[in-house]
Amino acid sequence: AGDNVHLMMLTGDERMKGIDESESFLPRLHSELGDDKVVVVKTAYQRKHLGHWHDSWVATPRGREVRDYAQGWLLDELVQKARTAPEGSTVQSVTLVWAQGIEDTSEGRAAPYEKTFQALTEQLSDEFGRDDIHYVIARLGLLSEPSKRHPEWDAVRTIQEQLGDSLPKACWIDTDDIVDKSK
Repeated sequence: AGDNVHLMMLTGDERMKGIDESESFLPRLHSELGDDKVVVVKTAYQRKHLGHWHDSWVATPRGREVRDYAQGWLLDELVQKARTAPEGSTVQSVTLVWAQGIEDTSEGRAAPYEKTFQALTEQLSDEFGRDDIHYVIARLGLLSEPSKRHPEWDAVRTIQEQLGDSLPKACWIDTDDIVDKSK
């Protein structure tokens, strides 16, 4: 990496896990910013709800409060990778590309999504000591079978749109052209 680099953090669930950044992200970023000006780090795991990224997450399935025993570990892992990636370089910009939400569409997990994601953005600002982090939210796509749609799936989609529209330096991208066969 060069003197000034752009840090791209890719994270999410099975949708992000299936992306090969060397074919999708890096060629475009290198052509726009330069080969030695981009650092990309990634953490992606299947079947992880938002609580695995932030410890403020609390779901209330069937009216009872549930916390996960390993909350926040994925954000910790991502930040650790990001801190070691641009050795000797000055980070000019930081962008989080977020493709997560499938596991938050059941059992009362959609309700804390917005508040938890906002807490995640605050933690990232604190971790990097900057308030100019960019967020690109890949909204959940359409389900392969419309009959499988349910209120929590639609709720997470709506929340992701609202976050992309309301957070500073954020946007959401439409992934409806990528049919989700996971649910």
